[in-house]
Amino acid sequence: MPGVYGLSNAREWIFVSGTDDIRAALLGHLQEGNTTLKSRAPTGFTFEICHPSQRAARVSRLVAELSPVCNRGIVSKDARGEGEKNYLWAGASPGILRPPG
Repeated sequence: MPGVYGLSNAREWIFVSGTDDIRAALLGHLQEGNTTLKSRAPTGFTFEICHPSQRAARVSRLVAELSPVCNRGIVSKDARGEGEKNYLWAGASPGILRPPG
């Protein structure tokens, strides 16, 4: 299922991204080893189904709005016009993804 997703804990948004397969992306994060994302102890997960043509813009807006700690300073190949990747940095707009608390 294509869309955007966010990982959080009780204090902060940790990571926002977009993918062609939300389930596979989440499972991939769960299998990662010692990463910054895992060190933040994510306990929350939310997503929006989003058409691939709108995904990069939606992720950019959410990253700007929510300021997830693991997205700070990351620029994807997609943002540079070099194809899709799961990491973006940029944009702002309300949506169903809301800050914890």
